[in-house]
Amino acid sequence: MSDDINPTDEAGRRVGPWREVFTDGSVSGTGNYAADQRNGSWVFYFRNGRHKAIVEYAQERGSTTTGMGR
Repeated sequence: MSDDINPTDEAGRRVGPWREVFTDGSVSGTGNYAADQRNGSWVFYFRNGRHKAIVEYAQERGSTTTGMGR
């Protein structure tokens, strides 16, 4: 397993807390992975750093948007 942010398991699958970024390095989303799938609440951002959306992910059930920024 790797460190605290963006860890993977022995098979290379994403697990635990993750921070995804745009190509310029600014944060595009934060949340958790379980078995290489987004899981639980994820917060997404516009490239300028403003809040975009909160999405709830449930394993094998897809996603539901629970809030949108402007």
